[in-house]
Amino acid sequence: MKSNSFQSWRMFLLTVWLEVEQGGCIAALACLLLGLAVAWTSRLRGSPGLPQPPIIPGLPLLGSVLALGRRGSKFIAACHAQYGDVFTLRVLGQKMTWLLAPEAYAPFFTAPEEQISFGPAVQQFTDRVFGLPPQHFVGKHGLMLRTLRWQLVPGTLPNILHPLHSFLRRELEVNPLRGRVDLCKYIQDITFRSSVSTFFGSSFLEEVDVASLLQSFQTFESGFEMAASPVPLCLQWPFLRARSRLVETFRQALLRDSIGKGTVVKRLIDDVQLPDSCTPNMMLCFMWASQANATPTAFWTLAFLLLPENAAYRGRVEAELQATRSSTDPAASLVDLACSRSSALNKCIAETIRLRAPSIDVRIAASDVMLRLPGREGLLLEKGSVLATSPFESHSDERLFGPDARHYNPDREGMLLCGKTALHSSILGVGGVAGLAFGGGKYRCPGRYFAEAEVALVVGMILLSCPTLALDDLQQQWEGGVGDPHGCLPAPDFQKLLGIKVPVAPCWVSAKEKGC
Repeated sequence: MKSNSFQSWRMFLLTVWLEVEQGGCIAALACLLLGLAVAWTSRLRGSPGLPQPPIIPGLPLLGSVLALGRRGSKFIAACHAQYGDVFTLRVLGQKMTWLLAPEAYAPFFTAPEEQISFGPAVQQFTDRVFGLPPQHFVGKHGLMLRTLRWQLVPGTLPNILHPLHSFLRRELEVNPLRGRVDLCKYIQDITFRSSVSTFFGSSFLEEVDVASLLQSFQTFESGFEMAASPVPLCLQWPFLRARSRLVETFRQALLRDSIGKGTVVKRLIDDVQLPDSCTPNMMLCFMWASQANATPTAFWTLAFLLLPENAAYRGRVEAELQATRSSTDPAASLVDLACSRSSALNKCIAETIRLRAPSIDVRIAASDVMLRLPGREGLLLEKGSVLATSPFESHSDERLFGPDARHYNPDREGMLLCGKTALHSSILGVGGVAGLAFGGGKYRCPGRYFAEAEVALVVGMILLSCPTLALDDLQQQWEGGVGDPHGCLPAPDFQKLLGIKVPVAPCWVSAKEKGC
């Protein structure tokens, strides 16, 4: 298929529909059968003389879109087991080639843009989801990343984390964790206001209804993946209404000049200089990026530590936290601990991110590319194909993380790539225990260090305030899986491909409050 195959199929289906509307049922049927024949023969034919990845059989026209939507990560794992490290799905006529061979990560993340490109893979995504038109996003994307990296490098983190600590402390005092609560919901309740105040400024939240803002964001987030799919947005009214409310909130904040001076968001607005009509959409993009993964990461970090088999790791983390209390400046000491990437707490966070990583990262083959893997002939990646890798699936690969790849082990070494830890490899951003979770190359996540430190601060303050925190029910309720072999925690949502996995059900915990 060519790069515009998806648009071509939409035009083709529109033509069939018009034929039916005009009474041309026979012509429409003939057109449909001809289209199916072309799709089938093109799938079988491929490019003569050049080996290509195996193509997974799917439904006519739809391909594997239903299987991918229903089964998500489990479908990817099943295809990996049956067809090997490289295979191709058809999704509504578009080829999507999955690259799960360790040797494929270097070209995926570091190949020149004229071969494998990131921009075209996310243009429609940012337009459909955030309403950020490609003509304004593409040219400014690199500047956005550079601006955020400059503000969120490790050396600047204490300046951001100290205000965050103050906001979190206030939230814990107003809403202490006591009695029986849903851990994931509780974490979102205390972190949303604190994080938004830190990034947008407390003056921003003083002029909005925070409960309404959170509800709109939750609706937006719950419809996020559907919005990124080819399903028409006109059928997704809850998502569109939530997005409209959020964008309007940001627009009014800009008119009132209520975005805090010196905040990360204010500097981003000033440096990027998008048109006024697009700036609120960029602010929405930033809010999603800063919020969507923080809550589930903090939840899973705490949940894993509450499992009885991980009591030793919890003991080491609590010892570190108690040491901050005995210092002359407990708040500063806790912030320093959150920024330390070698602490026991941060090792637990990195292992949690590895076990609940996103299921997809995408690029576009900007030209025909020959993928060469050891011990086998090269494979042709056709121009226009979507190229995808799956951090979640790859992190269970014993070639990368050893025989205990599916188990929780914060003491493990970094990901192995080509026989050495990827921390020292040539793929910028890939490596350590978190592996592929933050992307790689020049498009790696710009907020990685802050994200890890923020989760450390949230988890640390909850454990300090609730030393008696415990899971409410340790009976097996779920199918055992990655990181939780006994099934004591809610299963991760395998249908969720983008971002850190979320639990499919509440995780009830109990605690007696103790001031921190």
